Amino acid sequence: MQKRNYFKILTIGTLLLFLITGLVFAAGTVRGGGMLTAIEPDGSVVIDEMIYLVSSSVDIFGYNGERISLGQISPPKRVSFEYVYTSNGGMIVKLQLVEG
Repeated sequence: MQKRNYFKILTIGTLLLFLITGLVFAAGTVRGGGMLTAIEPDGSVVIDEMIYLVSSSVDIFGYNGERISLGQISPPKRVSFEYVYTSNGGMIVKLQLVEG
């Protein structure tokens, strides 16, 4: 009897794990914010100690909403951003400098 209950619990736990993982990766665009502390030579950025890839079609906006390039940002800067999940990790599609 105990083996049967253990198997049921293990099966349900495994299904929940796959369901939650699937929902996270199917979420589409995710919003975040934090401190941009580095721009890597390969064009990726470090925000709150997490490395994000930067899309080639990224929209980057300054404090006043004007479009700027990644090269115009001198870390550290507080940012808000939107990213999507890819097989290589988070890919930023929108980046906005935030005052404060």
